[in-house]
Amino acid sequence: MLKTLKIRLISTVLVIALTASCSAWNTKPPDGEPAGPVQSGDASPAPDENTNTEDNAGYTPSDSLFSLRFDPKASLNPLYSMSVSNADLWTLMYEGLFRLSPDLEAVPVLCESYTCEDGLVYTFTIRQGIICHDGQELKAADVEYSIDRAAHGKKYENRLTNVRAVHASGPYTLRLVLRNPDYLLPTLLDIPIIRQDSIAKTVPEGTGPYRLTEEKDGWVLEAWESHRDFASLPVQRIYLKTVEDGYLARSFATREIDLLTRDLTGPVTLNLYAEYETRYMNTSSLVFFGFNTRRGAGADRAVRRAISALIDPVSLSQTCFKGTVTASPLVLSPALGGYDRAWEEFLPADYETLRDAADLRDTDNDGFWDRSKGARSLSITVLVNDENAYKVRAAERLTELLFRMGFRAETKSLPFEEYTKALEAGQFDIFIGEALLMPNMDLSPLLKDGGKLNYFGSTDGKYGTLIDAVFAADTAEARSLARQELCRYCAEEAVIIPVCYKNKAVMTHPGVISGIDPSPSGVFTGIADWTIYLDQKKEGDS
Repeated sequence: MLKTLKIRLISTVLVIALTASCSAWNTKPPDGEPAGPVQSGDASPAPDENTNTEDNAGYTPSDSLFSLRFDPKASLNPLYSMSVSNADLWTLMYEGLFRLSPDLEAVPVLCESYTCEDGLVYTFTIRQGIICHDGQELKAADVEYSIDRAAHGKKYENRLTNVRAVHASGPYTLRLVLRNPDYLLPTLLDIPIIRQDSIAKTVPEGTGPYRLTEEKDGWVLEAWESHRDFASLPVQRIYLKTVEDGYLARSFATREIDLLTRDLTGPVTLNLYAEYETRYMNTSSLVFFGFNTRRGAGADRAVRRAISALIDPVSLSQTCFKGTVTASPLVLSPALGGYDRAWEEFLPADYETLRDAADLRDTDNDGFWDRSKGARSLSITVLVNDENAYKVRAAERLTELLFRMGFRAETKSLPFEEYTKALEAGQFDIFIGEALLMPNMDLSPLLKDGGKLNYFGSTDGKYGTLIDAVFAADTAEARSLARQELCRYCAEEAVIIPVCYKNKAVMTHPGVISGIDPSPSGVFTGIADWTIYLDQKKEGDS
């Protein structure tokens, strides 16, 4: 849940994007992707966390405009564009069949209701009277078109690999057939819906509360008069400002722009020399330690369990990170609806008992543990990507802890490409990683044999069985039991040691906005419930 000014303890490290290929049901190629930079915004790594030294003193206290950052050179197509600068604007202009609640549950938006047969066949009823920005009523054919196009783009293809077929079975009904049972499918369907045959446009028509218009002085988002929440929107116009990366902090401090969203523990640190309020919203980005199960210390389950008992996610996060994420002792996020703290009883706790069970002994009296079987030396290399100080700090802290507890340990810090090659070659004992999971918390890419992110080398087929059981559970009670069993097995095998789930920071000027409670689907989801105070001295200003 979004928290105001609350410090939460956890760590964060390298992002590894999920890249599973899409096996779509429609073999037609996309109609074409709009031109424009694919990536913009704050994507470049910074070598030092204090490189931004702008002097932003003397900012303007208030104005009569609500303004956001905008990159006119980048596409605003919500199904294809990867623009960082424009990402926050999509939830103002487009809506999905569902949105995600703060606890990652599906809430209907454009979907009025749905039925599900055996977890395999869904029938969605589309809300009637939803008017798109071109003045046409939204129909099931538009939704079919949007899902089909999303399946062909890198942005959403991973969500739709389980979809066998989709078609509009009536003006307001959509039928979707899956390959394997999934009772959590609606959590994946916050995909933006656009008008049919508009994918090639830089700005396809959507159904969101605002639409993009160009004026002589620049671009604005204007409240859409046909939107159902039009009368409740906090402002009629949102002004869009072109701001280069190097001036982002200054533009916020001078109130040229009024809201920022950031990963505060990412590779680029933004020093804001101004007062601001920070709120956090949950994501499905898991940060973890992973063992190499193919060789070395990680090949021995007993050794893995002993080491896992040493790792305290909260303590490690307090010492290494800014407290902007949620500590997660289990592989599933504590923010997840239905999460039960009782599941944590499975976690390894007594290090000394587990160490003795691993039969670790100092056979040569040099102060370090050896494997008693064959009296071989036991050494551990902790692999980390070196692109930001937080990751390196966490790796070094773990190395220090292992060394203090009698393990020969060293940190190996590498640039991203070399880090990835080392992972693929299995040249590590423990690595720090981050996986951006899909909103349904599918751990398949990490834990299933052959998973795209399975750098552990695990071939244990039970992970796949347990993960599939979560999605095949047809009741909340059955799903809770399946999740509990998955968490238990992961904790007992100790191949992956969770540390945290990231949160996104939402920064605003003091007293300017109230009522913010955005969903993980986007910061502006629920903007009709906001109050924005303009053309007055803002609370907290002198």
